[in-house]
Amino acid sequence: MPFGNRPRAMISSQRAHHNRGILMVRTTSADGNVVGVTFFTGQDAPWTRRFPADLTNDPWTGIKQAKPRRAFRTLEQMKRYLPLLLIFFGHCALAQLKADLVIVEKSKSKLYLEHAGKVIKSYHIALGRQPKGHKRQEGDGRTPEGRYVLDAKKADSAFYKAIHISYPNALDLSSALERGVRPGGAIMIHGQKNGFGKLARVTQRSNWTNGCIAVTDQEMDEIWAAVDSGTPIEIRP
Repeated sequence: MPFGNRPRAMISSQRAHHNRGILMVRTTSADGNVVGVTFFTGQDAPWTRRFPADLTNDPWTGIKQAKPRRAFRTLEQMKRYLPLLLIFFGHCALAQLKADLVIVEKSKSKLYLEHAGKVIKSYHIALGRQPKGHKRQEGDGRTPEGRYVLDAKKADSAFYKAIHISYPNALDLSSALERGVRPGGAIMIHGQKNGFGKLARVTQRSNWTNGCIAVTDQEMDEIWAAVDSGTPIEIRP
């Protein structure tokens, strides 16, 4: 075949996409029609896409057709990490929001953090060993019911962090005085007993406190970050 009729290789300099690390070598026939294109990248082996001469003279159509396959592979990889991403961004969202109300549903063993009337997080809780009924006196093992305030944080308690509940209030004190008993106190939201955090999967299956509200240590970290001193708490039966 005479040299003039052989396909020849040309390196395109007009649309080389240097920022993508792609080098395009296109093969043209003697009459100038594109008959083949080879793409070289820094990571992949060269791959070739050929076009009929009467279909296109724009070799970059090949790249446009190849993009969806790369994007699909990337999407498949994203799906694998989607649960982790949701957890990560969920923690970020929680860190940005502060609870303006804490609600405890004793019958459901649930604690809810609310912001602007919407629940932003909920937790399973353990209560006092006598979970039913309002606390009436010291040592009865009950968790109080009613509306109180989370009035202080204690990082050095006998349990993993603690937030104090303002029990007893004036009504509780008056009721205990009429009955001639002590109302009790030191009611907290707290984590596990210091040194026993890894046993939470066992301890949280039952009501084991003396009247406090217990969560796992990890959950206590989240509540600690989301609740400021002065936040109201409503404890329901």
